[in-house]
Amino acid sequence: MKKITILLALLLVLAISGACKQDPSDEIKEQTIRYWDFVFAGKLEQAYEMLSFDSKKSLRFEDFAAQMAFVPLDADGVKECYKAFSEKARMSIVSIDVGKKGASANVEVLLLTPAVSKHQNYILLENPKISVEDLQARTIEDLSKGRIKTLELRVIMQWIKEDNKWKFLYGI
Repeated sequence: MKKITILLALLLVLAISGACKQDPSDEIKEQTIRYWDFVFAGKLEQAYEMLSFDSKKSLRFEDFAAQMAFVPLDADGVKECYKAFSEKARMSIVSIDVGKKGASANVEVLLLTPAVSKHQNYILLENPKISVEDLQARTIEDLSKGRIKTLELRVIMQWIKEDNKWKFLYGI
């Protein structure tokens, strides 16, 4: 009788612990939002730190920054440009698909961002001799006045659990 009671108690504990497993979707959603907030604000060092070990091993920060920069990184007015950009950029999560073991997830994201590069190409076509400073100033002005068309991007982000934290698999 004592063995049956212990066995039933053990089964009850196992059943409760299995039922208490939390769905990691909220944590993944939070990390996805943080990542894009960093990128939109030009805080690329913080975004880079959210990458998986293998992603960082295969991609130097400088290369990541060049790929993720929505505005030119090497001109005057970068902070002002990012401020104006981040006020216009939007991100929404379309879906989160957590793997069966809860250690990986795919997140479909919809990004609505000002098409800065395309807009700057139009400015350069109009005025090929414009200085970098004037191009940057015009970009900031056009961003703040909503004169830059919106670009819609759909992205699938792969996240993995690494050292008990969700990390983004970038380019792997």
